[in-house]
Amino acid sequence: MIQGARWYKVMSGAYTNRADADSLLVGLRRQNVLEAGRGSIVRVPFAFLLDSLAPENADSGNGRHIRGSWRAGVRASSGEWKMWLLAGAFETLDQASVYGESLRASGITPVLVYRKGRTF
Repeated sequence: MIQGARWYKVMSGAYTNRADADSLLVGLRRQNVLEAGRGSIVRVPFAFLLDSLAPENADSGNGRHIRGSWRAGVRASSGEWKMWLLAGAFETLDQASVYGESLRASGITPVLVYRKGRTF
């Protein structure tokens, strides 16, 4: 809450290295999307795993779709690829716990995981 109004942080990008994230930030400032000095690079290693399915089923409706979720491909111990449906991106466990409560209140049983793989 800032001066009685609810504000939300907006995150953009999913980069594997700092240089690419820095490039996005510079570009957003150059395009006047962000004011000079605004924005920062943060590491957000935690997310909630909502579903897991084989890639060939990812767009068939066999998995749940949650608006704002990320999918990441991961290789299971059996060697086959799985798609992870992830929600959120959190710096700390405390940040994640707040969102976890709202997911549980919606009837979803989230599992907190380390983000890995790549976005699609």
